[in-house]
Amino acid sequence: MRYIIGLLIVTFTLSSCTSNRYVLSDSSNDKDFLKEQIKDYKKTEGISNTPLLVIDGIPHRYDYELKEKPLNFSKSDIKEISILKREPATKIYGDSAKDGVLLITLKETEDDDYNKEAKDLAELVKNGKAVFFVNGIETSMENVMKIDPNTVEELTILKAEAAKKIFPDKDLEGIIYIKTKN
Repeated sequence: MRYIIGLLIVTFTLSSCTSNRYVLSDSSNDKDFLKEQIKDYKKTEGISNTPLLVIDGIPHRYDYELKEKPLNFSKSDIKEISILKREPATKIYGDSAKDGVLLITLKETEDDDYNKEAKDLAELVKNGKAVFFVNGIETSMENVMKIDPNTVEELTILKAEAAKKIFPDKDLEGIIYIKTKN
């Protein structure tokens, strides 16, 4: 009996922690919109309870970004949600997407620098015409996804014009430099 009660407490604790990572900034019932969507998609689309969120092109991993920082948008900010199932998701985002991916596009705001940088980065990644460098060494998107965001010191995005000057023989639309803390 003790074992069953203990198991129920652990299960309840873990499920409540999981769901809080998908709570929106709304003050009404809309704050649980994304959690409910994930539950529905789990039944109909075959993703898990802990999908990778890609918000305007920026990945938000369950064990890193979603654990460290709450979601900073409301239901009314969402323009579109698309789903990438496990197999195609892992081809693009590596092991971080093994539970499926929700691609979330937010509505544009005029003075939102974060959205602009996120869109620039998303375009480069989506087109497959970006080169990634971590601490000066060229690497893949899959290796970039393995980096703990708490170890990133600097992120620099060079757009097409600069990329063509540095790599004139490659058809690139950008270069992404990541410098990690020592």
